[in-house]
Amino acid sequence: DVTYSWGYYATATDRDGTTLEEQLHEIIDDHTEVSYTPGCWDALKRTDQDKNDPENIVLFYSRRSEFKGNQDRGTNDPDSWNREHIWAKSHGDFGTSRGAGTDLHALRAADRSVNTERSAKDFATGGAALSSDDPREDCPACLETSDSFEPPDEVKGDVARMIFYMAVRYNGDAGSNGVSLTVVDGIGTPYGGNTANNGEIGDLSTLMAWHILDPVSDEERHRNNIIYDIQGNRNPFIDRPEFVEIVFSEYSGVV
Repeated sequence: DVTYSWGYYATATDRDGTTLEEQLHEIIDDHTEVSYTPGCWDALKRTDQDKNDPENIVLFYSRRSEFKGNQDRGTNDPDSWNREHIWAKSHGDFGTSRGAGTDLHALRAADRSVNTERSAKDFATGGAALSSDDPREDCPACLETSDSFEPPDEVKGDVARMIFYMAVRYNGDAGSNGVSLTVVDGIGTPYGGNTANNGEIGDLSTLMAWHILDPVSDEERHRNNIIYDIQGNRNPFIDRPEFVEIVFSEYSGVV
């Protein structure tokens, strides 16, 4: 793995949430942006590679090991894999443009049918099994309501830390290409064209709880190192998980 020194966060010194958020933004801003095609396809084959089989990747929600070559090529194969935007790209309407739309810190290889089922839903706890046969079989631990999606326990913290990264990385400045993203309490947040460059996603209190429930794993650390090699920036909430409470507790009911 490409390693980093603790000096990477040398300027992240404040313990006021707003100030620390600004300091972290300056550290992770202006990363090397990859293309959506073929850049993200190629990168995910590195970042999400199955450590037990280099010909395969591990699909995020279903945790299935899948052949890298079985990527979604428009054939409607429900068991192919594609690129899941953990921060749904319609929440801010940034699409697949370089920057927020191609940021590897919040893109994961996912089963096509599960990705489709999750759609643009917020993250929260509860609901029923996925409504369609293919995604339900591929992710039996996933639950949903009309407005929310609950992933398996083993990736809940991963989801939270990716969402927190996006909220700090994209604050509306020039380095964010004007995209401003905010994590909020509640579900049913707006999406689509009327949210262009001003996206919200929930549920913040749930995500903070998931961050604690599912601590940082070696898989996340390894992935963070690979993305650092590609993009030149890191997810601070993987390296320094204690930053989550400092930055986000003032916005949430969690204390």
